[in-house]
Amino acid sequence: MSLAVKISLAASGIYLLVGMLIGVLKYQRTMTSETHRSPVYVDIAHRAAFMYSFAALVMAKLLESSPYSERVQLGALGLVLLFLTLTIAGYLTEGIKDRTDNMFAERNFKTTWYMYLLIAGEIGGLSVILWGFLSAQFFPHWNSRRNTRTRCTKSSSSTATRSKQLCARRASRTSGLTTARRAPQTCGSDCAAQASR
Repeated sequence: MSLAVKISLAASGIYLLVGMLIGVLKYQRTMTSETHRSPVYVDIAHRAAFMYSFAALVMAKLLESSPYSERVQLGALGLVLLFLTLTIAGYLTEGIKDRTDNMFAERNFKTTWYMYLLIAGEIGGLSVILWGFLSAQFFPHWNSRRNTRTRCTKSSSSTATRSKQLCARRASRTSGLTTARRAPQTCGSDCAAQASR
């Protein structure tokens, strides 16, 4: 089990637990309200936590077949989980404050730029995860070609390294033999010089 799958499963369990805890808050607000209704955004946070729990579970299953590296998996998953978590926290904050039943009625950073970032982050991250699953299950020949190219590159580099090592060994052996051949000649000349003396 990869690290990305473990994180996604842990997030699924955490979201499920958070949904249950928000359910307790929803019950408390319902019983203490004059209209016996909880704030709108407490309801939304309650439902969102449960839905995101199953969303994280789906992503964990998709990541099991991902052909991408661990960095790519963690990056895509982290981007989605970040915005899911921030969304639940934002809904819960609005529900506790109980200031409005429609925060999009006011135009501000949350309802404009944050939403743009959320859309890009969640859809982009999930697209990477989903495409990894689809490419591994329905287009496996693409991954095999990519793996073959990677292996060829690694093998060529290792072959070049080995050839360099062999050349170095041969050069060292050749220099050793040359030295050994010159040694008797030097000895012979030294002996002749001594004899002449």
